[in-house]
Amino acid sequence: MMKMTKTGIAMVLALSTFLAGNAFAATKTLSFALPLAPTGSRVHQTWEWWADTVKEKTGGSVEVKIYYMQSLVKLKDAAQAVTAGIADLAYMSPAYTPDKLPLWYMENTRIGSSDPYVVTEAFRRVRENFPPLREEEKKNNMKYVVHLSNGPQVLISKTHPYTTPDDFQGDKVRMPGTMAKVAKMADWKVDPVSLYFSEIYSAMGRGTIDGAMTYVPLIGPNSQNEVSKYVVEPKVGQNSNVVMMNLNSWQRLSEKEQAVFDGLRTELMVRMARAGIEDEAEQRELLKNDPDNPLIFQELTPAQRQAWEKGLALGDDEMIKQMSRWNRHAGDLHQAYKEEIEKVAREVEAEGYPWDRQRPQ
Repeated sequence: MMKMTKTGIAMVLALSTFLAGNAFAATKTLSFALPLAPTGSRVHQTWEWWADTVKEKTGGSVEVKIYYMQSLVKLKDAAQAVTAGIADLAYMSPAYTPDKLPLWYMENTRIGSSDPYVVTEAFRRVRENFPPLREEEKKNNMKYVVHLSNGPQVLISKTHPYTTPDDFQGDKVRMPGTMAKVAKMADWKVDPVSLYFSEIYSAMGRGTIDGAMTYVPLIGPNSQNEVSKYVVEPKVGQNSNVVMMNLNSWQRLSEKEQAVFDGLRTELMVRMARAGIEDEAEQRELLKNDPDNPLIFQELTPAQRQAWEKGLALGDDEMIKQMSRWNRHAGDLHQAYKEEIEKVAREVEAEGYPWDRQRPQ
């Protein structure tokens, strides 16, 4: 048997170290702060698909590690975490940092279509031709990845349904800050309560609040049906969020790796809109037929829906006014977005969703 010289051993060790180092350097692991729970929903499965596809299309050179349920950073801190590089990627709500992301805050709507596909496609088109949005991202040391809609907010309550604002009757209702302002401007007889979304269940269980604004797909996973009885869906406007990447993390990617993220954006957006729509429909039926805690979904008349629209329209004007304090382009963005929403809504009405359209033979 041949004996290896000291020089040979040293060369083997050096080569092993070199190869190991290259293998380690070849994989870039990006942390992704996602506040959602891994419930197996279509939305959850779509995020998993995206992470797997990034890894596949980069040949394993980039891996997205998802941190669920605010285990990396809290949702309210997500924007600051991405700016500082604490998280490489984060799902964020511009409502928590309107002073930093006033233009991205404008993707929320108080009136008009509540359809997740319609609003996300409309905002996608607007962003492509609205440089101030990209300037806002760069200013915050961020690279835009994708945006998505949570769909319309709904109202849950314990003793009676809120079919119109008059039904609040002085109840204590969890509302986001902007909706609390709307309530005051519209003179709704309601006592708005500021709570984090995760606190709705315990607050309603204790009787601290009588109702809350929430989302149909999130009622069941957060056990909110155990502490409520009625659901009202105004189906006016919607709330959206955005996923951003730390700009330094983005610049560390190769051009090929960056192209993978950019190339997946539209497909991810469409898949996520479909997942949200289908999750909502499924959850609605499950909640209606829950064997232990069924919910009553109160159908609204056109007049009742109009009563909600009247008050919520004031919120649209207030949102423009507030965001214009931080960015003078807010009004222009809102107008372009509103026009595009109407255009996409007509397209969907005439042609259906992209996933329903017949593919050419």
